[in-house]
Amino acid sequence: MDLFDRVFTETQKFLTENHPKYSKLVKIVKTYLNDKILPLRLNTEAVFMVYSRKDYPGQSGDIKDTVRLTSKIVNFKQKRPEWKNIGAIQIHDIVACRVLVYYKSQISFVVEEIRRTAKLHSLSVVDEVYRKDLGYYAHHLILR
Repeated sequence: MDLFDRVFTETQKFLTENHPKYSKLVKIVKTYLNDKILPLRLNTEAVFMVYSRKDYPGQSGDIKDTVRLTSKIVNFKQKRPEWKNIGAIQIHDIVACRVLVYYKSQISFVVEEIRRTAKLHSLSVVDEVYRKDLGYYAHHLILR
């Protein structure tokens, strides 16, 4: 069995076991953002849109599909010898929600609301990155 086939089998098992948890996470985040943050508006239009992976063109669901996830893991294993033991649990974008705001000043409000909601559901922010790329600002939160 070659590397791709072995990782595919492991990844498929991981996704099958964790699918309910990831589906619940996306639902919690999207529902909260759509029901709570969107209506707040911060005295102006705060949130333009909330969307998840299945809302992207060419995606079939909220959870990264097995082939794409396997390819990402295999790529890491082949390019970085120190990551030879990486598995699906270490991949940060198995599920993703995006919140688009109109103004940079609104990012911190949305981030704090996501933190607060995560805590209510026994989730925590395990990593975050703030950056300006390609003409837009992004604040990435990784929850577990």
